[in-house]
Amino acid sequence: MTLTNSGVLYGDASLGNVLVNTADGEVEIAAGERMRFGGSENTNAGNINNFGGIIRFAQSLINAADGEIKNFDGSLVVGGTANNQTNGFIGGKGQFITDGG
Repeated sequence: MTLTNSGVLYGDASLGNVLVNTADGEVEIAAGERMRFGGSENTNAGNINNFGGIIRFAQSLINAADGEIKNFDGSLVVGGTANNQTNGFIGGKGQFITDGG
């Protein structure tokens, strides 16, 4: 099952879905919050902003050409391959843990 986000997704959540974060989508995690996506082939073409929480992808994550992942003292964990496509942006400080790629 796929969760397609074109708005703002925030708060604590544990979802068994694949995330497709569109160009208009934002995933936001605040300090102390946890968000988990259990599906495979997760894709970000919008913004993932982690302000001190933990976001976990159980399997692979593709950060598309226009995707932005910003980690501000949080943890971003990818249980599979992480693929940052040309012109995709990943930055900030904190933990970025991946099992490959």
